[in-house]
Amino acid sequence: MKKWLALIVGVLVLCVAAIYIFIPGTLYVSDAVKINCPQRGVERFFSEKNNWTKWWPQTGNGKQNATAGIDSGLVYNDYIYKITRGLFQATGVQIEKDDFKTGSIINIMPLTLDSCEIQWQCTLSTGLNPIKRLQQYMQAGDIKNNMDDLLDTLQSFAGKTENVYNLSIELKKVTDTLLVAAKKVFISYPTDEEIYGLIKTLQDFIVKNGVKETHYPMLHVTKDDDSDYYEAMVALPINTAPKVSGNIYIKRMPPGKILVTNEIRGGPITAKTAIANFEAYVNDYKLLSPAIWYESLITDRLAEPDTTKWVTQLYYPIF
Repeated sequence: MKKWLALIVGVLVLCVAAIYIFIPGTLYVSDAVKINCPQRGVERFFSEKNNWTKWWPQTGNGKQNATAGIDSGLVYNDYIYKITRGLFQATGVQIEKDDFKTGSIINIMPLTLDSCEIQWQCTLSTGLNPIKRLQQYMQAGDIKNNMDDLLDTLQSFAGKTENVYNLSIELKKVTDTLLVAAKKVFISYPTDEEIYGLIKTLQDFIVKNGVKETHYPMLHVTKDDDSDYYEAMVALPINTAPKVSGNIYIKRMPPGKILVTNEIRGGPITAKTAIANFEAYVNDYKLLSPAIWYESLITDRLAEPDTTKWVTQLYYPIF
């Protein structure tokens, strides 16, 4: 009996010793994935808390986030993840389960012009209690597995342009190379009546000169940085160049490549939001252009009063 007791005690001592030998006092848990998107685009996406629910996976019970909202945390495999603070190129995330809590940091590091790496790291102190030390070790394993799953999901989501920029963007060849155009300055953002007044001037001009309009009207509005004035340029793609005079002129688009968005459906606010996202995409990828971007006015906004039915596309020539 004493031998068995001594054996049991010996085994327990060896087990406790093994815990102290093989489980260090501090556990470092980390994971990283490459994202096929520029660093600035991913940072901008991460800076909006509500964007997290767009890519966060659902768990087996169908729950995605805490019922009280994003500030109460997102749930994955019974762990709660709370966004605690934003840092330069990083985000703080607290990880909780029952009475367990630990902080973690997500860093966004540049790799190339069109890619970055997301690094997720946290540190667990195991303490002196061997049971707690073993529990913390098992928690670290759970956290690591969750990191793998969550970063894999984020990698797939953020690698798609339409998810980060809310636009589908394709690279195509320039087809409308010959344009007839006109400009006008306004003291405020031009109304649809003012814009289509310019377009009507061009349409009347080309009809008078026997020229055919080959595509939808084009619009570009800019605000003068030094004043409150807006300059609107409208253009019509045409099949041949007429003789021009006055405020009407011929503009030639350099043949080459052009970025084209999906069809954008909605009124002025929707279009302006899409333009801002498009400009962010161009800036994030550091693209250079031989010409200005423009809106292609697919829907005649004066003929269609329902703004939800307006259709616009954005174009941006690039080198």
